[in-house]
Amino acid sequence: MRGVPFDIETYMRSVESYTSGRKTVDDIVRQTGMSEATFFNKLHEYKEKGSIDPPKPKPTLKRTEEFCQRLEDLKKAYPNYGRSRLTRELLKTKEFAGQPLSEKTTTRALKQLGLQLPSKKGDSTKRISKHNYYHKGKRK
Repeated sequence: MRGVPFDIETYMRSVESYTSGRKTVDDIVRQTGMSEATFFNKLHEYKEKGSIDPPKPKPTLKRTEEFCQRLEDLKKAYPNYGRSRLTRELLKTKEFAGQPLSEKTTTRALKQLGLQLPSKKGDSTKRISKHNYYHKGKRK
């Protein structure tokens, strides 16, 4: 599960209280809500660099006018394509090849444009069992 990053001061206080021997890892994890893996990653970073850097945001493709227009054209040409396929098709084009484009960005852009994603398989049709099909019109 992915958590919310803490502020740098929380990381630094946690690492310093551990390295000084005032608190154990269990105490720090319980009191801050930080996972053990995160704590040990920050401890390792502190020991290597002497400080802890703020988390870096992931690069994402901005939903420009050009991007939205290309997505709209693709969706109209292939209405049954879902977000995964549309994202892959966009990444094949010259203007978006190698860009940090995610399915989430594609989905948000589709919603912004008011374009519908195809329904998931099985959502619109309800299966009728053999038993119900054969006995549906018969009277008892």
